[in-house]
Amino acid sequence: MHKIVIVDPNAYGGHNDFCRSLALLLSGEDREITYINREPKADHSPYYHHIATGYQDQSFKNKIKSYIHIFLELKTLIKKGYAVHFQDISPYMIPVVSLLLLLPKNKKTFYLTLHNIVPHSKHVKDIIEYKLVYFLLCSNAFKKVFYHFEFIKTDDYFVKKNIPAAVQKKMVFVPHHMFKKSIENRQTVNPKNLTILFFGTVRKNKGLLEFFSLVNKANINTQKITFIIAGEFSEYSKSDLQHIIEQSKYKIDIQIENRFVDDEEKKQMFQKAHYILLPYLNDFLAQSGVVMDAYQYKKPLIASSNPSLKYLITHESTGYLYDENTIKYILEEAIYNQEQYRIYIQNINNVLAGKYSDGQIRKIYLDTYSEASML
Repeated sequence: MHKIVIVDPNAYGGHNDFCRSLALLLSGEDREITYINREPKADHSPYYHHIATGYQDQSFKNKIKSYIHIFLELKTLIKKGYAVHFQDISPYMIPVVSLLLLLPKNKKTFYLTLHNIVPHSKHVKDIIEYKLVYFLLCSNAFKKVFYHFEFIKTDDYFVKKNIPAAVQKKMVFVPHHMFKKSIENRQTVNPKNLTILFFGTVRKNKGLLEFFSLVNKANINTQKITFIIAGEFSEYSKSDLQHIIEQSKYKIDIQIENRFVDDEEKKQMFQKAHYILLPYLNDFLAQSGVVMDAYQYKKPLIASSNPSLKYLITHESTGYLYDENTIKYILEEAIYNQEQYRIYIQNINNVLAGKYSDGQIRKIYLDTYSEASML
């Protein structure tokens, strides 16, 4: 029997969606699955045991208390023979993991899902955090390290440059599973008005400034398009984006929601959108959860030719991969093709039934757990 505890040190957001759906994916008659996070209330799922360690009041004091709670719960579960699958080792989790590694007499079987290979930014604190995480992963307690990045191979230069050799040997590729099921896109493209959604934290390497600068440079008429930018601005301000928008020859209809968007409003935004925009720059090297969201809501994508996106999006099959030579044609003509839009949605359904099927992904996890338990 597999006894797995999935650990998510977040109180809300996309990681919660990922981990809750992973707990559901792994649940079964011969498996005991526990899910720990920092939400204030347990979800009382009939399929897995949820331990909520957080508080409604997210003060610094309560935050520390919730991490202490995580440590104590994990200490107890390890004694009961649970393997621990960490989904994020954030700065606050580094001391928790370090103390768990020091526990005497208990056999420890740890896993981590590596959601990012390198930090999102080049700030010193982020670089130090990643070095500490990789140092922890070199411990014998960490049996395997899961990753979702199809654009890398464990023996390529990028991996050798950024990941210690001891960690490289533990890496196991698994496709990113889906968060929700049975969502249908009943929309058709309206030649008079399309909605294109950018969703997620706005960072420099996500390329919004460069995208709209390219729209201006290519002299693109976007008057039939409404752009929705939904997410908190992290590394530059809303006014920086508005300054570029104002330089366009044509009026750009844009709605900027500079804030955290909860799950219900996120659902409404994705359902309303016709296309999802991912203008990420080449130094954004991560598995995009937004691609998974788009596929689940059956929304074709408009994306840059970023290396990590080209493996997730097939040009003129599940969306469009643009460059400076094709962006004008895509935004002024291609996205209005009704028949092509219908085909893209069918292609997305085919991808979900194959590459991202629950059965295939579940088997990778369970086979890896079984193999690692023998180490």
